[in-house]
Amino acid sequence: MSREDAFQIIATVKSAQSLHSLQGEPNSAFRINASHMTVDSAVAFCEEYQTICPEVPLYLDLQGAKIRLQKAQRVFDVKEDEAVTIAAYEDADCPESHRFLVEQYVLDLCRTTRASQVLIDDGKILIRLDDVCASGPLRGTIEKGGRVFPRKGFNLHPHPIDLDRLTPRDEAFVEATRRFPFVRYALSFASSPNEMKHLRSVARPDGTSIVLAAKLERGLPPAEIFALARASDELWLCRGDLGSQLGLPGLARFYAPFAAALAQGRFPCRVILAGEVCDHVACAGRPTRSEVCHIGRAVVDGYVGCVLSNETVQPERPEWANAAIRLVREVTDAMKGGETDALNAAWAQAK
Repeated sequence: MSREDAFQIIATVKSAQSLHSLQGEPNSAFRINASHMTVDSAVAFCEEYQTICPEVPLYLDLQGAKIRLQKAQRVFDVKEDEAVTIAAYEDADCPESHRFLVEQYVLDLCRTTRASQVLIDDGKILIRLDDVCASGPLRGTIEKGGRVFPRKGFNLHPHPIDLDRLTPRDEAFVEATRRFPFVRYALSFASSPNEMKHLRSVARPDGTSIVLAAKLERGLPPAEIFALARASDELWLCRGDLGSQLGLPGLARFYAPFAAALAQGRFPCRVILAGEVCDHVACAGRPTRSEVCHIGRAVVDGYVGCVLSNETVQPERPEWANAAIRLVREVTDAMKGGETDALNAAWAQAK
């Protein structure tokens, strides 16, 4: 099977050290999250990447319209029914214990949308907002506990931000890294074709080609999804934030017709699966049967690849990152082999 025909595996890394540990695996590309970096550190990473594996594409994942906790967020654990505050940097009198740090505009969004709950880190933490009318920090109660980390996603539903161009921060990242020929870009919470067109014009002012991925992380209407796909080279179905936006039953309702449309060949760009593709490998060292079957079904439905995130960035043991990559490769290669063709033919002929 040629490299072009193989199922793409996009492995997320967070440093050159993790890049070295995964380099020997059958990856199609790597991904790094610019939301956790400065422009200077992104450039430094690309310069080091150039000395290690410049022949392998690197996706720089841009923040776009996604809302995140601040970099200065303190790490702590929260439990169900505990009281917490959501505050901006300026609220110095707010105690650090059980404080979620956001920018001021996020507090304003919570108030203008009269939000009733917040989901942190793809829904791993759920906060019920008790009062969004008062000025100053917001008060809330933990309904689902967990560990809080800096720069994790902060989800309001429906998502209150729509963009038609890059943010100044993302534009600075693109302008600084577009000189590296292996760099591609993925845009978080993309919703507008104009947003992707602006990204393309900044990434390639001379009009030359570059691969751009729109990350589908909110429940857009089908017509808007197809419009976004037409402006992109790839569409990533990102089930983490999408699940936070829609809820788990809503995610299932969304996923079924989306996969059906993909299987019918209706998408004008490549479609890639993301979000807990084989998460059990990262925490237990082995996949569930459900994960194996789902990966196989993804090939049948027409997904051309997947993004591995926590599987390669935060496994319980370093070797389990490699195990996740090998699992995806073994299953997807098997789905395109001669034995699969023969089995499909046998089913087609059977009565």
